[in-house]
Amino acid sequence: MSKRISTAEVHDAPLGQQIQADLFRRDLQPTQHWVDAGDNAAELIVRAKEQHGTEIIGPVRPNTSQAHRTPGAFTLRDFRIDWDRQKAICPQGQESERWQVTKRKTGLPIIITTFAEQTCQQCPVRTQCVRAKTRPKSLTFQPQQEALHAARDAMVDPDAQRRYQRRAGREGTLSQGV
Repeated sequence: MSKRISTAEVHDAPLGQQIQADLFRRDLQPTQHWVDAGDNAAELIVRAKEQHGTEIIGPVRPNTSQAHRTPGAFTLRDFRIDWDRQKAICPQGQESERWQVTKRKTGLPIIITTFAEQTCQQCPVRTQCVRAKTRPKSLTFQPQQEALHAARDAMVDPDAQRRYQRRAGREGTLSQGV
């Protein structure tokens, strides 16, 4: 396996994909790959399963969105995504009108979907959904959003936390050695 070295300002998540590719090339792919939050990302979870049949196990970065931090606010999980029709459906049953596939500055794909201004203006629960006075609701999410939700849910499970502690012990030992 090739040695991976990165400087502090380089995010670890892309290295997870490189590690997977190296393991596969050397016919060493695991059925389970235990990673830390720095190496884990939704794209890795999906790609490893689809391309190599490998289950990625480990925490993902927490949700830091404004909605997630605001009590009573609707979060992305409150919206249903209809992938086939390219629509988001709000908690009140309204459908988004615009769906745009684009990329983050990092090059990772994202989807931005926006609801109609008139629909949002008349919504009885607008204050739980949008902070802006006049702008409609807009959602930004990854194509692999369900994998991200599932990974976050899994790490809340006490059994998953207990299983993951085995990897955490190894991580600490490696850090001490370095």
